[in-house]
Amino acid sequence: MVIFLSLLVLLLTSYLAFIIYNLFDINRQLDYIITHDTNAELVSTSKSFLIRRFLDSNNQLIQKNKQVHREHWNNEKEFHQSLSNLSHDLKTPLTVSSGYVQLLLKKQNDSTTQELLKKTESGLLTIENYLSYLVEYTLIHEKKLQMDFEMVNFTQLIQEEAFVYYENFLTKNIELSFDLEDNLLLISDLTVLKRVIQNLLGNILKHGQTKAHFTGKKNPNQILLTIKNDSLQSIDPDENLLNRFTTNDRSRQNKSTGLGLNIIKELVELLDGTIQLTTEKTSFQVDITLPIRSNT
Repeated sequence: MVIFLSLLVLLLTSYLAFIIYNLFDINRQLDYIITHDTNAELVSTSKSFLIRRFLDSNNQLIQKNKQVHREHWNNEKEFHQSLSNLSHDLKTPLTVSSGYVQLLLKKQNDSTTQELLKKTESGLLTIENYLSYLVEYTLIHEKKLQMDFEMVNFTQLIQEEAFVYYENFLTKNIELSFDLEDNLLLISDLTVLKRVIQNLLGNILKHGQTKAHFTGKKNPNQILLTIKNDSLQSIDPDENLLNRFTTNDRSRQNKSTGLGLNIIKELVELLDGTIQLTTEKTSFQVDITLPIRSNT
């Protein structure tokens, strides 16, 4: 009897150890499935009815979650594509309308009509700014889903984008200067990098004055970009201008939403970079760090 009970205890202990081992193995597989983008399912060599039933139920749940995720991803993609199409569809008539208003301003001499046209032009410009922010956020969402990495000459990119804005800086009497190392190469998403530079230049045009200076250099793993410019308004150093909707335009005369610097921050972070602001009275500095990445 004692031998029988001893054998029974041994068998039960062995079975319990076997179940615990299988549960640990299943938990390890679950951890992998949760943290990786994979089509893997739970597997086990166990013939235990409980283990098999447990595996089947969990695999059904995994498949259901994957299906929901796929449907959600497709719906999000379609929604933001529609939003992007709508934004671009609105851009053309808005640009045309602004052109007509500017043409009328040149031809109208009546002061009342001039005033009304200027208010209309201001309203159209505000709508255009909001629309630009919408386009940027649509791009950010799309790039969170899929980045397109390629070799980029960052030095050349900055120079080319600055040239596009050259006439605008001349008009505002802002002098641009550059101290960029030759051939700052990195592997990155060209579209996002362009948007970063365009938004930085646009921010200087909107809020800067007199001069702006770009410095670019690299260390073994990163490219360091620094932009310094004088600001039209005094800057409160306690304000976190990288926060969404925070704006230094307290009068709201420019209809600023405070989204500009936040968009730059989100674009930089999409590239796994960092951004830091330093302000002192009317001096404004942006420091951006971008990973170079390896092409191997």
